Amino acid sequence: MILELLSRISSILDQHQGIEVYVFGSALTREDPADLDVLVIYQDRDELRRFLDDVDCRSGAIPIDVTAMTSGELASSGFLVRSKAVKIREFGPT
Repeated sequence: MILELLSRISSILDQHQGIEVYVFGSALTREDPADLDVLVIYQDRDELRRFLDDVDCRSGAIPIDVTAMTSGELASSGFLVRSKAVKIREFGPT
């Protein structure tokens, strides 16, 4: 089920410029996570809104928990290292 959701998000991502998506949290360590934690890196707030509207984080059996940052915020946060986040297109089954 999680792989289907990741595939759907990846397909939506193809339609949005300036958006990167990373997976982190329990989806990296469990086969059946309670939710999907994603980090969305954006350049334009309006594009972020359109992307999130297309994803519709409330739809489906698995809730999507979104953390959003600009690339500048990401660079100063150390979030990728701390969370061990993986680009959505590099994510595979555990």
